[in-house]
Amino acid sequence: MLEIILANRRFLYQVKRKPKSKTITLRLVTPTTLEITAPKVIDPDEIQELLQQKQKWIFKKAEHLSSIAANPLNISLDHGSQLLYQGRSYLLHLKTSDTKRPAVFLTPGGIHVSIPAKKMDHASTLAHELLRNWYVENATRQFTEKTIFWAGRLSVQPAKISIRDQKTRWGSCSSRGTINYNWRVIMAPPEIMDYLVVHELCHMRIANHSAFFWQLVGQFMPEYRQSRDWLRRNSDLLTRIL
Repeated sequence: MLEIILANRRFLYQVKRKPKSKTITLRLVTPTTLEITAPKVIDPDEIQELLQQKQKWIFKKAEHLSSIAANPLNISLDHGSQLLYQGRSYLLHLKTSDTKRPAVFLTPGGIHVSIPAKKMDHASTLAHELLRNWYVENATRQFTEKTIFWAGRLSVQPAKISIRDQKTRWGSCSSRGTINYNWRVIMAPPEIMDYLVVHELCHMRIANHSAFFWQLVGQFMPEYRQSRDWLRRNSDLLTRIL
């Protein structure tokens, strides 16, 4: 790890050199650690100069990551931890059950994971698997229902709905009419899911992100900017568990 001081603040950074890269890209991994992708041949002083120029962005991103780190949501899958589901915080209840089959169910008091007594030695691994499957199943159901509803409003017919496991994209629309959704968005408020569905379905009519595209999105989601910003602000929160 290399080190740089920006306005009396110490940051560590690692440079990954890629032969096909033509530009330098920055990514904050932690509030004090950067990952830099750069061309294979580049002057180290150029990287240092870029970091100095990007101080404002680095500080802003570091502050954001610090706030995420301090957020108690989605930190662990321990009993009593807080998990995000449909924009609300739920306490996680891990409990032993006399039944043979493990289960997950939701109540106003929390998300309950019931694990057979004979499997408690593997409770952590099993809880992870059960919760992940539970989130995916609910995401599949709700995204399917919302897509059918909004497709009717937009007068489009998706060829297929697919739920994906991705950490860098929330959704996509293929040229063949397949709509892909990131299951982790089930953690977001329902209106965020609606925005994502409308966004991807609008791509069936306009393939790019031109002004005309956003005008179309705005016809059905007048507050789409707030939803888009919510996803940008909370991406780290949605992807740091499961």
